[in-house]
Amino acid sequence: MATTLKLLLAPAIDKESPFLIYFAAVMLTAWRGGLLPGLLATLLAAAIADYLFLTPTYTLLGHDPGQHLRLLMFVAEGALISVLSVALRSDRWTGSHAPLILRCGVAVMTAAAVFGLKLLLDPLITTESPFLLFFSSVILSVWYGGLVPGLLAVLVSAVLSDYFFLSPTHSLLSKDFGQNLSLGIFVCEGTLITVLGWAARKLAMRKRDVLFSLSPDMIGKINRAGFFERVNPAFVRLLGRTEEEMMAKPLDEFVHADDRSKYTAEISKLRYGVPVSHFDIRLLGPDGSDKWLSWSVARVEGGDSLYVVAQDLTVQKKAEEDLRTERERAEAALRHSERHYRSLIEHSYDVITVLDADGLILYQSPSIRQWRGYEPSDIIGRQVRDFVHADDLPAIEEGLTFKLSQPGVPIKFECRMRHQDGSWRHVEGTSINLLTDPAIGGIIINTRDTTERKQMEAALRESEERLRQAQRMEAAGQLAGGIAHDFNNILTVINGYSELLLHRPVIDERAREKISQIHKAGMRAAALTRQLLAFSRKQILQPKLLDVNALVSDLHTLLQRLIGEHITVALTLDASAGFIKADPGQIEQVIINLAINARDAMPEGGTLTIATSNVVVDEAFVDDDAVPPGEYVTLVVSDTGVGMTAEVKGLAFEPFFTTKEHGKGTGLGLSTVYGIVTQSDGNIRVESEPDVGTTIKIYLPRVYEPYVPTASTPPPHAAPRGAETILLVEDEQEVRVMAREILEVSGYRVIVAGHGEEALEVSERHKGTIHLLVTDIVMPRMGGRQLAERLLAARPGLKVLYISGYTDDMIVRRDVQDADIAYLPKPFTPGDLKTKVRDVMDTE
Repeated sequence: MATTLKLLLAPAIDKESPFLIYFAAVMLTAWRGGLLPGLLATLLAAAIADYLFLTPTYTLLGHDPGQHLRLLMFVAEGALISVLSVALRSDRWTGSHAPLILRCGVAVMTAAAVFGLKLLLDPLITTESPFLLFFSSVILSVWYGGLVPGLLAVLVSAVLSDYFFLSPTHSLLSKDFGQNLSLGIFVCEGTLITVLGWAARKLAMRKRDVLFSLSPDMIGKINRAGFFERVNPAFVRLLGRTEEEMMAKPLDEFVHADDRSKYTAEISKLRYGVPVSHFDIRLLGPDGSDKWLSWSVARVEGGDSLYVVAQDLTVQKKAEEDLRTERERAEAALRHSERHYRSLIEHSYDVITVLDADGLILYQSPSIRQWRGYEPSDIIGRQVRDFVHADDLPAIEEGLTFKLSQPGVPIKFECRMRHQDGSWRHVEGTSINLLTDPAIGGIIINTRDTTERKQMEAALRESEERLRQAQRMEAAGQLAGGIAHDFNNILTVINGYSELLLHRPVIDERAREKISQIHKAGMRAAALTRQLLAFSRKQILQPKLLDVNALVSDLHTLLQRLIGEHITVALTLDASAGFIKADPGQIEQVIINLAINARDAMPEGGTLTIATSNVVVDEAFVDDDAVPPGEYVTLVVSDTGVGMTAEVKGLAFEPFFTTKEHGKGTGLGLSTVYGIVTQSDGNIRVESEPDVGTTIKIYLPRVYEPYVPTASTPPPHAAPRGAETILLVEDEQEVRVMAREILEVSGYRVIVAGHGEEALEVSERHKGTIHLLVTDIVMPRMGGRQLAERLLAARPGLKVLYISGYTDDMIVRRDVQDADIAYLPKPFTPGDLKTKVRDVMDTE
């Protein structure tokens, strides 16, 4: 079509302007067809122009150098038009965003540059081809600046060509018709090229804008200053800002403070050569909330702007953060759980062991050191059977077999396990088969040492047996005490009257003998009563500071005569043995009773050994754990006799229990010893084996007080007498009558009363001096101690002597033992009463 038009216009535009009309054809072809059709159109137009319109015609390339140069320049300019036309069609090109005045200036400068090139090449390309180079100026101006700069380039190029290159030169529009037509065609063709280029650009921009607006991803363009030049609606919607707001500030002001350094570094890479960058950052909304975006930023070659495509990762990041938080929480919980349970195991009081299916130890907790003396490393890798007592091994192996068939079922067991020192420890435990549990993969055994508990249970059983024995003895003691109380009053009357009768001179011998037998029987009954009181721990003791060694030494001769010459008495006395506080008569009774028992256990002879020593009982004392901690003086009586069986030894202290023949023992010997020792705050233990002998150990509390030996009082040569006035208060009439008679016979003036209130009345009526109050301690209405206090308030010089046969009352014990007062126990003889009354009277 361009060639046809050229042929039609040939008469008007000479053949010396062969390429003028072909530029529009090249532009249209490239705009519609693309780069290859545009280049093809350029080559075809060049061939046709060369063949038809260059001189000589109808030849190819057979022209002068100037025509060849014009042909090459047309090809180059056509190729440029094709390339720029394709660029204008591309949605990747948006042209310059510089101000219009600047773009127009660029168009003028482009035209001026082409004009300069035209002047340089003028010797080669004649003035008959004035418009050849100016099409480059037009297309470049359209490509860079758009419609207005392109039209300006057409106008400037037309003026310059008309003024300088058309004949006559240096005139405007003063040409012939052909030149004016060529000029008009150039203007039209230039305008067409400009309009087509601008249309192609607008079409590409509209196409791009549609994709830009409809894309679900965030798309934007960032200029060199770091501002958004454009952002698509997805960007605006996500950040909750208007497009104007987003373009008004540098992009880094919208970036989260923690991500700005990362953003700056990535943008810098793009500015200095990296073509594409991918990174994740957060952008801030107007309310301060942040959105995670995955950025893909690219720099178009030859441009300063950056193109960004971003995807919203907020939900994904939140899910990842939640997942990470949950994972961290789970890992922290797992670590805490591991630390917790490891700490529980490592610090467990119990011994925790893990076995495999064959009984091989896979794990051993550190508590094994405390309970069995092994290091865990000494245990791991060995068979558990190696540490089980042989007697318990069958049951343990049977339990292991059962565990393998019952996974997950806890099984309890007891056995003895070997300690590192070779001893055996009692343990109880629970085992559970967790071989199928991947976290465990073994049989867990949790054992606890019960050796001390077993020992405590044995000790408790022994203590319970002792308690039962003590309760039996207490019950028997209650009975004995009650009997002794009644007997004391009865025996006081019997022994008192029989002794009074025996001292009467006018009595025949037959009657005297009978009375003497009555008196002896009464004295034996009194001795039995004292034994009952000693056994029942209800006798009244009068403790004194005693040297045990001296007491035993004084008894040595008596004991030798008592047990016979066929038994050797050996004394092993510790010279450093301390002092005790006890009733000396009762301790003598203890030694004598034990010596008699030893004699009866050695009918064929033997050795009786009496030893003393000091003992300190503390936590390290293992002789007997029932002895309370403290310092003691021990009295040990041993024999080489027949000994006792365990059954007999358990009944040794029972009242009325005896292994002797009928009539040779009362069964109160050891019971009396037990009562005296216990009432003296001591402890007694028995060790005995049949055919070996018996050892009795007595622990008496050691005391630290100055010891002053007491001289023995010589017996009186005659019954003491007196003439003082005595107030006798006794609720038992028989005792009261007898005591009055004894005192009156001894010369005393006696005033009597049956109880405390009556005694107060008698004292008030009596105007004379009352020298001595003899009163029973336990009486109805008012006790003897209260009576004495009231009478002493009225009669300050009054002396007091207490008498009592009732010993089962703490008041009696406190009154007698806690005060330095005179006391006469029942049953007493007339001589006892006379002597005691005289002693009290003579005491200052």
